[in-house]
Amino acid sequence: MNPIALTQAILADFDRGDVAAILARCHPDVQWEYGMPVEHDVSWYRQRRGREATAGFFTSLGEVTWHTFEPKRLLADGSLVVLLLDADYTVTATGRRVVYEDAVMLFWYDDAGQLVRFAHRIDMLPAFNALHSR
Repeated sequence: MNPIALTQAILADFDRGDVAAILARCHPDVQWEYGMPVEHDVSWYRQRRGREATAGFFTSLGEVTWHTFEPKRLLADGSLVVLLLDADYTVTATGRRVVYEDAVMLFWYDDAGQLVRFAHRIDMLPAFNALHSR
């Protein structure tokens, strides 16, 4: 599969809630939220490494209620896929809403078609504020 098709498959898995299928598409030593420049306590945007740790990302999504998760564009260059999407969720603990327009996700694949690196590239302040506002 080409990188666009791989990303579409991951998005379809996510839409179905099939975390096992997503993790199976990941390299055993996948870097999740690679290159995050600061430490923080927004659990769904924490750096993780490996499939088992990456499973924690999907567990952390239980802390939010989704209103919108709308992929808009997939752009590819070699083994890199850039996804633009709109996202809208509420942090369950605080009832505060987070809305992103044209959020960016980066998907990097190896030659075997496994996801080796993934990251959101967003302004984290809205998520941080929503988590800490009561």
